Parts: sequence; structure tokens; C-alpha cells
Amino acid sequence: MLTPSNLAANGGYSAEGRPQTDASHLSEWFQRLSRPSFFVRPDTLEIVDMNPSARRMLEAGGGVSAAGGRLVLGGKQSTERFRTFVDGLGEGPAAYATSGGSNADHVVLRVEKVPDAGLVAIQTFPTALEDTLWADTRAIFGLTKSEERLLRALMGGANAEELAGVLGISIETVRTHVKRSYAKIGVANREQLFATMASFRLRR
Repeated sequence: MLTPSNLAANGGYSAEGRPQTDASHLSEWFQRLSRPSFFVRPDTLEIVDMNPSARRMLEAGGGVSAAGGRLVLGGKQSTERFRTFVDGLGEGPAAYATSGGSNADHVVLRVEKVPDAGLVAIQTFPTALEDTLWADTRAIFGLTKSEERLLRALMGGANAEELAGVLGISIETVRTHVKRSYAKIGVANREQLFATMASFRLRR
């Protein structure tokens, strides 16, 4: 959890993306964290600090950007909806989804109040499939390389016909792979597969 205890009351960030306030209280891991992360003021969405990944995200454009030192999600209405969401935050973390840009991918934001600082911590989680990191499910469930590849494609929304075309095998072979994989994992249908396998993938 991101919980700096005493972020300075004034500041923002420079054109180079470095905070203009004393950030010595921020731990080194925050700057090295691979997931884009921000500290913002809840009433204005002014960016007080962000890590290098967040700066790269803003430079790349898309659904999450900045204007006048403030976080912007899409257009004016989308940003105002997010600010209203922030106003209603409780004590624990909450999730907010926004469009990732013209490619129709989305970004999920983990939003949480920072105790005793009057700020909000935001971490971003892109939903694009190419941003997925998988654990070694072959070692965990005893899957073959082909079975693992097939299951990951299923998790991405592919159906049997699409898998047959991509892998260059018959639909019956696809179904055989799926049946064997289900048995190894201990599931009986696609819904159970999603519930089990979702725990073994991370968003970058």
C-alpha cells in the first residue's frame, strides 16, 4: 500500500516530471515501481508526485493524461466523474475503470486515500492482453506447452474454431487438449477455468 506519512502541502511536478516538493519521505521502491503510480489531491486531481512509469504513461497518451499539472481521464466529463468517485472513497481501496484510448483497451485504477496526508494514491492496471504476465502454470498443474498455450488463448476469449486455426490443429484435437487440461487443473467448465487461472496472471 502506498502510504507516505507527510507529503508536503504545496507543490506539483516540473516539465521534466520531477516533483517540485520535497519528496525525501517517498521510499525508493515507489520510484522503481513498474506499475504507473500517482499521488494526487482529491479535490483538484493535481499530481503531487508520480513514478517514472507514470511519466512514460502520460507521454504515451491515451485515456490517462495530464493537463495543467492535473490528472485527466478521457475528456472533461470523464474526469469529473472520476473526481466524484474519489470524493466518495471510503477507508479501503476501490477500483475505477476508464477507457485506455482509441484502441478500446481499458485501464483499471486502484484508488486509495493516503492516511494523514490528504492525498489519494492511484495505481494503474491496463487490461490489454499483451500486458499480462503469467506464472508457470505448466509446473503448477503439469500442463504441456501446447496445453498451456491453448488455455491462455481461452482466457483471452478465443473459441475452439479460432484456436484450431491459430494452432494448425483440428477442432477435435483442441477439444481433447481442453478436456485433458481441465482434468489436470481440476475444473469442469470454462467458468471454473477462469476462476482458477485468473489467480496466476498479473497485469504489468
